Amino acid sequence: MTPNLYHINRYGVLRVDFILAVILIFFVRHWWMSLAVMMSRSPELMNEFFHGNIWKAQLVAEIPALLAAIAALRRKPTGGVIIRLLWRLSPLLITIAGIGSAAFLFAAPGWRFGLENLDELRFLQLVFTLGALGYVFGVAHVRKSFAEFPAPPSPAEGM
Repeated sequence: MTPNLYHINRYGVLRVDFILAVILIFFVRHWWMSLAVMMSRSPELMNEFFHGNIWKAQLVAEIPALLAAIAALRRKPTGGVIIRLLWRLSPLLITIAGIGSAAFLFAAPGWRFGLENLDELRFLQLVFTLGALGYVFGVAHVRKSFAEFPAPPSPAEGM
């Protein structure tokens, strides 16, 4: 697919496409759920969601994807060196988050690894995770977008 004007953002680089945005949202889903539970202020819901330690491990496993999502949101000329580095490393960060996500699919419940823990929902999550990783590395448009970052503003533009 050749990029056209619809694929270029206002900074002259390829946009983060819709499917990549969905992948990033999926890989940080436990952060969204934690935020929603905390905002609900329901003691019953908080006890149910934050019971045990597995939710903490899931949040830690999703930190690489969270960093990639932050880099995608801050992908502008004033993004800075750290955001540029995070964006270039985003395929690796997404892979690490995908591996962590897949590991939890086999480990939960009870931290016992095995195929007996893989029910239909977890199987669909595994398929989505593998498909997401295939998309990140298999689609040229996405690979090229990770290589592009808006040029920093020149000193003349800052005046």
